[in-house]
Amino acid sequence: MDLEILKDRLQYKIEFDADFSFCIKKQSVPLAKRWELFEFAVEKKLFVNINSYAHSKILESNPNFSWYDDFNIERRETNTFVNIIDMLEDKLADALDPAYTWTTLDKCLCKTVEEINALKEEFLASGYSGFTYDW
Repeated sequence: MDLEILKDRLQYKIEFDADFSFCIKKQSVPLAKRWELFEFAVEKKLFVNINSYAHSKILESNPNFSWYDDFNIERRETNTFVNIIDMLEDKLADALDPAYTWTTLDKCLCKTVEEINALKEEFLASGYSGFTYDW
């Protein structure tokens, strides 16, 4: 492949990353649309920016919070924020469904859709697609 073509593609990627980061952080765009874009980019590996630490004011405000206990994330395991949100949404849906008796609302880290949406905003603002649990 021609080196000039590769340089052009790299420049396009740099511009894409800047535009993408700007768009997902722009709160004038509805959260549902920004999260859908983020999910698509992360799942298709178009946006991969893994941090070595995942700090979440929302999750860490719970004194019993643990990445391992609450999400079964092992040390040195990489996870995306999309995966974390999916797990939280599933737990909340199960807790609100009377047919599921083994999951209760008091065991959910996020007890409302609004809390999950606040966490989505936190993740989008971070500029990362996920993290490696290594602490």
